[in-house]
Amino acid sequence: MKILAADIHAERAELTLLRISHNGEREPLFNAVYQPKKFSSPRRLIEQFLHDADAKAALIERFCLSLAGKVDGNHCHLSELDWDFDAAKLAEHFYISEVSLISDFDAAARGVAVTSSEDIVVLNEGAERERGIRVVTGAGHGLGMTWMDHPHNAMERHQSKGGHVDFAPVNEEQVAVLEYLMKRFNHVSYERILSDEGLRELYAYCKQEEPGSDARLTVQQITQRTPDDAAAERAIKLFVTTYGAYVGNLALLYQPMGGIYIGGHVAVALKQWMQSEHFLNTCLKKGRMSNIVKQTPIYLVTNPGINLQGAIETATYRY
Repeated sequence: MKILAADIHAERAELTLLRISHNGEREPLFNAVYQPKKFSSPRRLIEQFLHDADAKAALIERFCLSLAGKVDGNHCHLSELDWDFDAAKLAEHFYISEVSLISDFDAAARGVAVTSSEDIVVLNEGAERERGIRVVTGAGHGLGMTWMDHPHNAMERHQSKGGHVDFAPVNEEQVAVLEYLMKRFNHVSYERILSDEGLRELYAYCKQEEPGSDARLTVQQITQRTPDDAAAERAIKLFVTTYGAYVGNLALLYQPMGGIYIGGHVAVALKQWMQSEHFLNTCLKKGRMSNIVKQTPIYLVTNPGINLQGAIETATYRY
């Protein structure tokens, strides 16, 4: 059986073609990375990949796309590209039997299960239990969150909108950030801060400039401005302390002794900061409940291909 998997967001699209044997062995056939903005539509992108791979779509049985946007059943719209994805239409156009769409965060959650230990950084060792609840969260284009348990001897995933709960400041500086954001947004959630756009908001706040003045800066560009740019360093500290408080809240809400796994490209870009006392001290600062957080294993997932891996898992096993 041949399967096709893709991870697509505004800046990058990676597609891979594999052959799956009857015993589950995977043989990579072709892999390629493209800049989506060079294509007028997802069809054109997929057609280019199939041409480059010298592959016939009709011989592909399953195709799963991980997309950096809200997936509503068989549909997804990527606003930054103004692309519409329709699983049924793609299946019909390319003569592929099964086409499925999953959000990039859902893909990351599925990819965690098969991620190598080399791509896992321990932020808090805790006391992991093999069958404990597991939480996967991550800041990227938004703030995704899902949790998993073992009700029937197999890990089962549960969708959540936990990234949209109210932002709760834990110190005076975060109170000031909340007041700053409340002037512009009707609802200030953790996602307003814990995302790539959120880091840009924090940077604008720390520079005391008009919101959006640095809208084109990437996370990497902001991090590269440290330590010479005091505003960039302050913004990153605000980001990781907010992240720490949020992750600590998840530890109390779910008591996930199977671990909290932090993914998303923002945390990976801030790897050294996530390993610092700024993150962990705030994470553990839960008063009488601090010991619960201390016992919770917390990990940073550094594998940049985790979304694609999740799409491969989905296409292979039909989640």
